[in-house]
Amino acid sequence: MAVLSVAAALVSALLLQRYLQTEPFASSFLCAVLFAAWFGGAGADLLAGALAVLAFIYFAAAPGYSFAVAQTEIPRIVIFTIAVLIVIWLSAAQRAAATSLRRARDDLQAAVLKREALNKTLQLEHEALAMAQAELAHVSRVATLGEMSASIAHEVNQPLGAIAANGEAGLRWLARDVPQTEEAIAALRLIISDAKRAGNVVGRIRELARKAEPEIARLDINELVDEAIALVKREMLGHHVTLELQLAPGLPLVRGDRIQLQQVIINLVINAAQAMATVVDHTRVVTIQTQEHEAHDVLVVIRDAGIGMAPESLDRLFSPFYTTKPEGLGLGLSICRSIVEAHGGQIWAARNAGPGMTFKFAIPAPVQSD
Repeated sequence: MAVLSVAAALVSALLLQRYLQTEPFASSFLCAVLFAAWFGGAGADLLAGALAVLAFIYFAAAPGYSFAVAQTEIPRIVIFTIAVLIVIWLSAAQRAAATSLRRARDDLQAAVLKREALNKTLQLEHEALAMAQAELAHVSRVATLGEMSASIAHEVNQPLGAIAANGEAGLRWLARDVPQTEEAIAALRLIISDAKRAGNVVGRIRELARKAEPEIARLDINELVDEAIALVKREMLGHHVTLELQLAPGLPLVRGDRIQLQQVIINLVINAAQAMATVVDHTRVVTIQTQEHEAHDVLVVIRDAGIGMAPESLDRLFSPFYTTKPEGLGLGLSICRSIVEAHGGQIWAARNAGPGMTFKFAIPAPVQSD
């Protein structure tokens, strides 16, 4: 490449000198050096530069066609040599810049591919984490239902017992010498009402126990509290705990999954009742309060009168596997936090001025568009 480019430059310069009476040796040789640098690389660049200087001395410098150079031509040769070196240096710099640019491009492409792979991995890990959290929440609900088995049995047996009693009463009214149809009809209506009540209890239990994808809808937080309390009422009686409800009317509808939010309420209420298991010197009371919180949020407050918690434990309260119970797994509050945060809300706890703790969680209540 170097030899061919310098030879081509020499031929073109000789032809131009012969027919146009000009001496384009310097420019032709510099073009040859540049051409060799572009297409031949560093070695061709240096070789073309050396050949160009020799050719310039032999053909362009006086006396001509000789390597014996007149002293008057030395400055001209030096200037040409410097020009050749500058062209070589610029070509080297250009090659270095191009190499750096290609390397940067390759590094960028590799980084993009690596980031895409990382994003895909993170997405898979996020999906796996979400599935694990959902599975853990389901297992926790089932475990909670197991703990409330006595309460559930009572809630189901109560309407079933009423159905049996009203059925017997209806039969007696109809077995009289003069059947009392109005009284029998009233007994049948009570049977239907109690059957619906038992069906509602069983339906809520099935919803809590089943494993299904979250169903996001607009929900009345007070209805969620009432439905949750219906399942834990017997549990509260078993712990000799009084429930106080302070539900603010007219709250905006929140957006979330009914089962998951009920799970949060049930977990916090049962925790509050268990926290007062050793209390003997004052009344065991759990207060559940709902109210608006800041802009477009609904706040649920669950306050107990238990033994409380050390201040240094508050920061770790919602951490996985942290528990203050001897037989606890430390997952209940962690699951509550995961559910609330998945709904775009926040949950926190604070010590009461008196005995006990207060747990609060806020759920967004988006403004309904007209």
